[in-house]
Amino acid sequence: MGQSNSANSVMLVSKFDEELVTPDVLFILFGVYGDVMRVKILFNKKDTALVQMSEPRGAQLAILHLDRVKLFGKQIRVTASRHTDVQMPKEGQPDSGLTRDFTNSPLHRFKKPGSKNFQNIFPPADTLHLSNIPLVPSYPALYFQFGLSFNVSLNMPLNMPTGRM
Repeated sequence: MGQSNSANSVMLVSKFDEELVTPDVLFILFGVYGDVMRVKILFNKKDTALVQMSEPRGAQLAILHLDRVKLFGKQIRVTASRHTDVQMPKEGQPDSGLTRDFTNSPLHRFKKPGSKNFQNIFPPADTLHLSNIPLVPSYPALYFQFGLSFNVSLNMPLNMPTGRM
């Protein structure tokens, strides 16, 4: 454990719904802001976790965009941690699936220096923007994929082909 400083890549995430949030959920959520290396939900306080990013920049962006955001209906807190890394459980120590190492995940978005993904970092929003979709599917196909669970509206450039090809 080290001292808290502005260059720390570990965050303390708290006040989330312990019934719905898993290390995988936190990996996906925080992975929008940087590459997540490790996630540890605290054994004695299951609404609290440590999330370690590959770089302090990712942690700073996540704190900026996710502190006080609602996740599964509960307002979470995201702050810099006094820890400098997230420890994996020792060999043979029970873990109950609360700690995950994502260091070699193929889902990391920021591996390449200068990646354009750094240009696409925004706070959470109620709107899902899809891009780089080859040959726009028909409106019914999009509705079937998203409309059963979400309110769907389709905004397309006028010169874009529609329908199935």
